[in-house]
Amino acid sequence: MKISAVINRPAFPVDNTKKSAVISSAVLILGVVAGTLIYILTKNNTSDILSEHFISFSSEFINKDKSEIFSGLVFQNIVFFIVMLVLATCALGTPAVFILSYIKTMGLGMLVTYLYDRFALKGLEYCLLIILPGKLILIFSMLLLTQSCYLMSIDIYTQIKNNNSRVVDFKKFSLRALLILVFILLSGALDFITVTSFSALFNFC
Repeated sequence: MKISAVINRPAFPVDNTKKSAVISSAVLILGVVAGTLIYILTKNNTSDILSEHFISFSSEFINKDKSEIFSGLVFQNIVFFIVMLVLATCALGTPAVFILSYIKTMGLGMLVTYLYDRFALKGLEYCLLIILPGKLILIFSMLLLTQSCYLMSIDIYTQIKNNNSRVVDFKKFSLRALLILVFILLSGALDFITVTSFSALFNFC
């Protein structure tokens, strides 16, 4: 089975697949924009807090074992993935699906803006070499995950509301979820490669 077929084929009998993709994309983009604006508007209060966490986070990679680095990079995304799948099986899980995706990308927007604002060209180089390569794959997987969970939740809600006896096709949803998990792991692997390869080039202390 081709990967493109799994991605593009609707996993559920919902007519607004393209509309859900647009909505999911908008949520992720708005999250990044909101994170950027929040940092700009609250820079005096958030800059020092972000500095403390970021410097602690980046310096830990120097002393950690490589297996610990990889598990740390992947763990949060796996938790996010599992929570989203649970919400997808809830008839009223749609708002939470969008809120979690929004918050996830909002954090990315704040971090990138902080690095550029605080360290200028050095921060931009750090983003390009270490943060963005893996995060671009993660954002793509989040788009697929948000859309799939949204459609599943809406499908379940519609069936309950209309008292429909049709069985939800969890098999196709599971295939899409498995593919998304592969992308998430790939994102973590790329994060691991960039962190272990380029972190030594930067000193923010």
